[in-house]
Amino acid sequence: MTCEECRNNIASYASGDLPPASREEIGRHLETCEECRRELDEERALLRGAHNASIPFREAVRRGEVRGELVAAEREPKARRVRFTRRRRWQAIIGGSLAAVAAFVALVILRPHGSEIDSVSDWAVAHYPLIDQTHRMGGGSDAVREWFRTHHGVAVTPPQEVDYASLSGCKMTDMGEDPVPLLRFDGNDTYAVFILPPRFGAALRGEGVRGMHRDGYVIDVWSEGPCEYLRITRAKSGS
Repeated sequence: MTCEECRNNIASYASGDLPPASREEIGRHLETCEECRRELDEERALLRGAHNASIPFREAVRRGEVRGELVAAEREPKARRVRFTRRRRWQAIIGGSLAAVAAFVALVILRPHGSEIDSVSDWAVAHYPLIDQTHRMGGGSDAVREWFRTHHGVAVTPPQEVDYASLSGCKMTDMGEDPVPLLRFDGNDTYAVFILPPRFGAALRGEGVRGMHRDGYVIDVWSEGPCEYLRITRAKSGS
């Protein structure tokens, strides 16, 4: 498969709309092509942003606020029903879209400085799928240091609050211009640990959280000395 063929299907791959054979073919290409993996990362971040932005509209539909507008139109006299229903339908759609955009702006641009923990958690949820792209490896914290030094020229401080016996992979991603090492662990539960950039140290100091549920995931953020770490795993059904 060529890079052009891969990128032409990357959106469908990210959204899970491709048949298994095509997914496997693209998956094999992604294992060897850093540029296409970057395209996939951007596509998944875009999908995540669109999902978050549409939450207010979907919540309005669930509560019946949008449906109520449409049902009210059906009660109008038949002579006015067509144009009235159309008008109300477009009002509902436009209103929901504006609410979604406003929510996205509030989430991404207007987030208070005191809620860095929320911003980092949203970023982690969007980047959790990278766990499937990690390079296989095992060993302890020394092996992790050596891997990132050799492959990316980056000095890292691996966390101690993990079981390195279940370490199964590593990958480098980024948060803006900052490199973010990713560690994958496969024990009783599969989870990812992100070694957060130093610039988040002061902002997150004292904001450590345990067992925070967010969009179907469980997140822990903690400090070890001057370093901050984030662990994310899928929430179990019913929890």
